[in-house]
Amino acid sequence: MIGVGVCFWHSDHSNSSVFCLDRPKNTVLVIEPPGQITEGSKVTLTCSTDANPPAHDYRWYKNGGYTHLTNRQTLSFSHVRYEERGEYSCQATNNYGSTFSPYTSLRVLYPPKNTRIESDASGEMIEGSTVTLTCMSEADPPVHTYTWIKKSGAVELKSGKEKTLIFSKIRSEDRGEYLCQAANRIGQQDSPAVSVQVSYRPKKTTVSFSHDSVIAMGNTVTLTCSSDANPPVEIYTWFKVGESTPVGSGQQYSITNISSEDGGQYYCEARNKHGAEDSTAVSIMEDESVAGAKIPVLTAVITVSVCGLLGLFCGVFWLSKKCKKEMLAQGRNEQVRQRTCGQCPSVYCP
Repeated sequence: MIGVGVCFWHSDHSNSSVFCLDRPKNTVLVIEPPGQITEGSKVTLTCSTDANPPAHDYRWYKNGGYTHLTNRQTLSFSHVRYEERGEYSCQATNNYGSTFSPYTSLRVLYPPKNTRIESDASGEMIEGSTVTLTCMSEADPPVHTYTWIKKSGAVELKSGKEKTLIFSKIRSEDRGEYLCQAANRIGQQDSPAVSVQVSYRPKKTTVSFSHDSVIAMGNTVTLTCSSDANPPVEIYTWFKVGESTPVGSGQQYSITNISSEDGGQYYCEARNKHGAEDSTAVSIMEDESVAGAKIPVLTAVITVSVCGLLGLFCGVFWLSKKCKKEMLAQGRNEQVRQRTCGQCPSVYCP
């Protein structure tokens, strides 16, 4: 509101004077305390003006817009917040008009706030691709140190002025939760943790047995395929070395009533949408010693009987041969005795 001032001239016998009634002039905004203001401290803004008659109404403006905080000459913040920073102006009004002060900046120093992590990856993070994480924060004075931490294991990765964490070729081992810490001379703040999920094809694919690799004929063996993959394995396929077509599917493969034809080397293929990997082949062998134990009992009995008869025959043969030798020896002794008695009468022969 712009008004028209009125001036009066007064004179008496001794002197004369002129006084004017006019709208406020020289309106300025004063901030107390002067200098740097830290969040949480007390701040007072005062609208100072020259006015006759004195101003009876004050209005406050922030960043170009009217604020309804107060219509008093002073605007006070007992615990100023960083949201209250900005450009302020005041309007002083009396009966003859009003004037505005120039805009004055209220700067509030505060520690980092709204600290968060942003990723340049719009979709899934695929192993081998480049991924950049950026630590975002609001602070005055600006953040001077960014610290990156991998939450799983509480490992500090890097610290300095660089606000980005770059994976030039991200690996499956890089998956986990990450947070950043932003700090200035007023204070510091941690971001919420963000989860980094890395997609990759199957790896570390292995086959395990439900039993030993040597299986008795007629038993059942179950093979299990295990693999590390993200997203998880969608298709498991089983192969036998030397055969052109798959022998089974699913994470487990069972061979029932195993026979000699089932012996050989087996491996599995694990597959998801990013690729596939084959396991190392494992061998399945039939236990021939266990299979041999299934020979009919009759065969064993016959074998024992034959061996017994052979033993008896050998014993009889040995005894008869021994007797024959003794008889021959006795005959020769008798002949010698008779010849001796005939030739030597002096010898006594019974």
